[in-house]
Amino acid sequence: MSTTYVSSKSLIALQDDLKKLSEELNETYDLLMQNEKQVGEQWQDSKFDEFEEEFSKKRELISELSEKYKGWADNYLPPIIELAKEYEKLNPTTGK
Repeated sequence: MSTTYVSSKSLIALQDDLKKLSEELNETYDLLMQNEKQVGEQWQDSKFDEFEEEFSKKRELISELSEKYKGWADNYLPPIIELAKEYEKLNPTTGK
């Protein structure tokens, strides 16, 4: 069985990237909400309801993905980062 080492620095960078991506997805979600509202003000036939339903499902997927990224950054990675830091303390040549 092989062992792979990941530095705390790279895990922290991943955590930061996930948080930024989550924020960007939230901004995209908000923009899509605004755009959908604007389209709805101009589109007045029965097909809009069909469009709105489909569009809403896709928009919610963006929100779910954003929450997953945030959850990984806030809940999953912190204990792994701490474990990597402890390993680095015990093995000073790693993590450089």
